[in-house]
Amino acid sequence: MLDRSDEHSDEWLVQHALRGDNQAFEALYLRYFKFVCTLIFNVVHDTTCVEDLAQESFVKVHAKLASLRNGEAFKTWLGRIAMNTARDHLRSVKRKPLCTNEGWEESCVVTFEEQIQQELLFYQVVHVVLQRLIGGQRDCFVLHLQGNSPAEISQRLGLTPGTVRTYISKSYIVFREEYLRLRNVCDDESKETDRW
Repeated sequence: MLDRSDEHSDEWLVQHALRGDNQAFEALYLRYFKFVCTLIFNVVHDTTCVEDLAQESFVKVHAKLASLRNGEAFKTWLGRIAMNTARDHLRSVKRKPLCTNEGWEESCVVTFEEQIQQELLFYQVVHVVLQRLIGGQRDCFVLHLQGNSPAEISQRLGLTPGTVRTYISKSYIVFREEYLRLRNVCDDESKETDRW
């Protein structure tokens, strides 16, 4: 049983996960879920499928874990699997990636104005979500956005790890609802502007 999984190296967690320790794999999942979501979003630019693709990536990682030769390279290996999963998704829906993490490409179709609009939408959503969340949920959401792990948040706020994970999960559900709502409002406004 893991007591302080945040203190274990990736290699240690990989070795224990290979021996059937589900808590070790869960620790890797919690450690890198946000990292995987960020990589995937940078390819698909569609928040509605990011979490599903991240879950799919971790399922592939779990199935292929025995093929990883060096546990210290887990993050890099995981990143490759996540990027390939995102690209496979785009191929399946017949879309080209908006951008990749390998640098600028001529096929990148996101204009500077669109990038600014996406960032403004993100900050608008965060603002609305912060107003909707209460107490501990808001604190957990902010600390998680700042890159803190659930274990760090738990220690910092004096909450149980389970409570922290629940608060984070609920706050991202609110985030997704607000993102989709505001994105639809922005789409409707731009359609209205295009008519004139």
